Amino acid sequence: MNNQVKLKSDKKLSGEIKILEAIGRLEDAMIEDAPKQEGTILAMRRLMAAVAAIAACFVFAIPVLVKEIPTVYRIIDRYVPTLADYIIPDELTDEKEGIRMQVEAVQIEGGDASLLVSFSDLPGYDRISGKVDLYDSYNLSSFGTDTSIGGCSFLEYDEQEDKAYFLINIIGDGKYAKEKIQFTVRTLLTRVSALEQDIPLTEISNDPVLKEVEISGSGGGVRGRELCSKLINGRVATVIAISEFMDMDDLDRDDLSVTGIAYADGILHVQSCRGSEEGAERHLQLILFLDGEEYEDGMGVCWREVVNGEEIIFDEEWYAVSPEELAKSHLVGIFHIADSPVHGDWKVITRIE
Repeated sequence: MNNQVKLKSDKKLSGEIKILEAIGRLEDAMIEDAPKQEGTILAMRRLMAAVAAIAACFVFAIPVLVKEIPTVYRIIDRYVPTLADYIIPDELTDEKEGIRMQVEAVQIEGGDASLLVSFSDLPGYDRISGKVDLYDSYNLSSFGTDTSIGGCSFLEYDEQEDKAYFLINIIGDGKYAKEKIQFTVRTLLTRVSALEQDIPLTEISNDPVLKEVEISGSGGGVRGRELCSKLINGRVATVIAISEFMDMDDLDRDDLSVTGIAYADGILHVQSCRGSEEGAERHLQLILFLDGEEYEDGMGVCWREVVNGEEIIFDEEWYAVSPEELAKSHLVGIFHIADSPVHGDWKVITRIE
């Protein structure tokens, strides 16, 4: 697939409207100032008929243009107005596994790229019905330049069009060559949910069994890292042992759950398991409130353990609070789950003028 893409903005639309306005003024002037001679009147009538025909073309063309891409303009105006000059009028799509991927707009400057991409059902399929997830499986490349850092944001689902819109921002490992651009998405997670619920702090272990694990990642602000520094040393962290709270064999690889809560040495530990990453993306977003105010100096780590022969991912959040503060605390968890994968390997290849 090799499409010649012409980038077009709404400047053309505004230009057409100005032409219409000019035609209207010209026609009024002709009527007011037309000479009375018969030959001149006949010539003017012919000219006005031609002008009217041209005007009719524009009158019919403008509503058709607006009708074709109203949602794209609305999405861009609401979320990414900087892409207004980079809408692709011709469809740039790939259809696989009952889903159409369409690149709606693209802007590339050097090694930076922004793409507005949509996903919709093909006739006879019902896989897109709301928010979807790209599973970090997208890539942009051209002549040796590849995606280096990327981030995608779900914008909204348009029920009337049955389209889910994404904004993707990418930084390449070099300058993208516009002569041949390839954008791919390997997997789409078609079922996405977020459930918010209170997590009770009434039954907390005050003398937990701790263990050391080799972490695969960590997060938190400078203040949170300072307060919890005694629990982490390089790639090694001290966490609560899961076996104290539950049988490891009972862990569900397809589930997201809290596996233990403990308080030790002035730090609240909240541990969760997000199962396997195969065909799904899960994470628990925790929010701790102290006297009604959100606590922002927490820190978190994640690691992997083999359970029943399969690698499972765990997370633990740390909050440095006093016993008095803990007694007035309230913990909320938002359980984010994206699964039901569709492996389409969608791909579009084009050039940007």
